[in-house]
Amino acid sequence: MTMIDRSCCTRLLRSLVLAGFGALSVPAAHAVTEMIITSELAPTHWKTKQMDALAADIAKRSAGRIKPALFHSAQLFDDKGAVNAMGTGSVHMAWPASLWLEAIEPRYGVANLLFGLRDRDMQNAAVREPLKDFLSSLIEKKGMRVLALYRTTEIAMMSNRPPLTSAGDFRGMKARIPGGAVMREFSKLLGLSYVTMPASEIVPAMLQGVIDGAITSPGVWQQFGPKVSVTRIPDMLIAHYSVVVDRAWMDKLEARDREAILGAVAALNERQWREAIAADQATIDEMVKKGGKYGTLPEPALAELRKFAEKANGEFIGKYPDEYKRYSAIMRGQK
Repeated sequence: MTMIDRSCCTRLLRSLVLAGFGALSVPAAHAVTEMIITSELAPTHWKTKQMDALAADIAKRSAGRIKPALFHSAQLFDDKGAVNAMGTGSVHMAWPASLWLEAIEPRYGVANLLFGLRDRDMQNAAVREPLKDFLSSLIEKKGMRVLALYRTTEIAMMSNRPPLTSAGDFRGMKARIPGGAVMREFSKLLGLSYVTMPASEIVPAMLQGVIDGAITSPGVWQQFGPKVSVTRIPDMLIAHYSVVVDRAWMDKLEARDREAILGAVAALNERQWREAIAADQATIDEMVKKGGKYGTLPEPALAELRKFAEKANGEFIGKYPDEYKRYSAIMRGQK
């Protein structure tokens, strides 16, 4: 081989090597992971708006590696259906009412005991985070993980009577109640003739005389206008959503993408409970200005209701003493 040939070969080899290093230095396009999030509520609902904001934050924190796809108004699943679909790959996150989770894991009812969770406790991360982790441990074998508890509302009594002032005022009323075995037992002790129905059916049921009251959120008051009254029952039941994800799907994500989701959920959690309290109060203030009658059950009546609640909670506690013991320790701020 001549000198010229060797020189040409050397230049060619150098060019191939440099080209190879150049190819290695070009960043590969990152894979995009679709994250399916479902809700049964309309896009105008405050919960839906919070879900939209959370999705945008996840996309931002993951630098676009996670692409949330939101399906509102039960376009894909209602909340109960979303819980049942966890693990199939058809949904990755949902915010069901925590009461729904009792149907798949009865022990989860510890989060729904009457006069249990309080607003001031849930705004304290030292209580909120251990409670979330404990509840998550109850349903992980069901293929889910709980990332947070987000406040819905403080349940109140809406009725076609003046605001209630005694425990005896509940007796004989035909009223809608939220689901759950504890609430059913409590209603019996109160003397309520109760029915369970979705919140969307409360207005027509009251207008048609099917029921004459409802234990529900102040938000429903807006649909009636000031012609019905609302009685606050402090701390009786703070309804909440459980932010759940598909456990297997979450575990398969890269660590940085899991952190993006957890970071977004935690950031919303810092303000969500406070914002939900403010939303309840804004609704109440608006309806009172329009002439609606609003009252708070007096302490003597509350004391009587707490005795009924203790009995109603008792059956659950008897079935699941270990879960109640752990829950009580968390609520007292113990590790």
